[in-house]
Amino acid sequence: MAYDLDWVISVDDHIIEPDDVWTHRMPQKFKDQAPKLVRGETTEAWVFAGKRRTVWGLTACAGKDTDEFSIDPITYAEMRPSCYNSKARLADMDRDGTLATGTFPSYPGLCGQTFLEQPDRELALACIQAYNDFVLDEWVAVDRKRFIAKVIVPLWDPFLAVKEAERCKLKGAHAILFPERPASLADGAGGFLPSIHDMNGYWEPLLTFANDSGMPLCIHIGASGDIDTTSPDAPMHVVSNIVRLVSPQKCAMDWLFSGWFSRLPNLKVCLSEGGVGWIPALLDILDYSWRTSYAWNKKAGQVIYSADFSVSVAQTGFQDGAFRPFDIDEQLNRDFTPSQLFRRHMYGCFLQDEYGRKTIADIGADNVMLESDFPHGDSTWPNTAKRANQVLSEYSEEDRYKIFRGNAMRVFQFEPAPIPVRKDTPSSAPAPAL
Repeated sequence: MAYDLDWVISVDDHIIEPDDVWTHRMPQKFKDQAPKLVRGETTEAWVFAGKRRTVWGLTACAGKDTDEFSIDPITYAEMRPSCYNSKARLADMDRDGTLATGTFPSYPGLCGQTFLEQPDRELALACIQAYNDFVLDEWVAVDRKRFIAKVIVPLWDPFLAVKEAERCKLKGAHAILFPERPASLADGAGGFLPSIHDMNGYWEPLLTFANDSGMPLCIHIGASGDIDTTSPDAPMHVVSNIVRLVSPQKCAMDWLFSGWFSRLPNLKVCLSEGGVGWIPALLDILDYSWRTSYAWNKKAGQVIYSADFSVSVAQTGFQDGAFRPFDIDEQLNRDFTPSQLFRRHMYGCFLQDEYGRKTIADIGADNVMLESDFPHGDSTWPNTAKRANQVLSEYSEEDRYKIFRGNAMRVFQFEPAPIPVRKDTPSSAPAPAL
């Protein structure tokens, strides 16, 4: 079978929200409290709940030379219109060879944490719904065959989250955004969200809906709000590389040992912007640990480590009939190894790095998708399709097709637009190095 490899689907791009997202969609009683873009003579900032936030230059630098990249604030006039306008985005996608894109929010946070922190739950829900309506009724509406719609939900109430996810799915949403480490997110009420291991089953309604509806959970690096670092005075490069390399590994381990994949056989988790080079090494050590520690794990049931590394089984508080997602006997003995669970339920995002290229052979093409990360500083735009063909030239056309488009279509239950006819041939043209 011949595959058209001149076009890709990017499953990790970003929206810089236009200034009217909340002003046009909030209930009348919240008009004055909605997020607003306030423009000064030389600066712009989003203002909400007494807090002011600018747009970082690195998050909207597509089209600029690398020596122009900066974390300094940037105004909308200095951005490409495709950062905040989906009609303009289509033109830049055509230039890039991107057939369709799945976008994450910016101002709301990568999983909606800006509104989770708002103690007025009615206001917070109105903000979430306004953002989702913008995505579903305006952003993707310019061409629903070229945008994978990802939505945020009210994480402070899992039943309300299901209701919002269901509302959005009926309007055409494809995926739900979820935090890396929920227990790191302040819940707006003076505490933190429960982890995915919560013994009271806090996340069961939302995860069950994701399982039954076929909507995958999309987890972006940095979507927990906390700074994962080695020391308080570590330089920025340490922090940024921990977020990219270490955080997705921690997230993957959390899910692979959570028991949810045994309870919910159709649940899918997509990891964005973390690369794939770490996956084979992690799965190898997890499988080794699985084999060598199965016996004592089975006896212990579930072991909790305290801050000083003392071990307690009693802390679990398990009782007969209690909610217990992590069932050692069922999951470890009768189901799958961690590597098998990963290949059934989890997906990595290829950054087109050299080592990532090598490891795809070990991971398998079925669990890798492609990203452009437009309009961020590390984006492959406008050479995403060109470079992908160059970097993955050693792989078969079938494997490249899976990574380029096939896996995204399957995981997100998404049928893209027909392949356009283009005058150039991006796959045959040399692509510049990143």
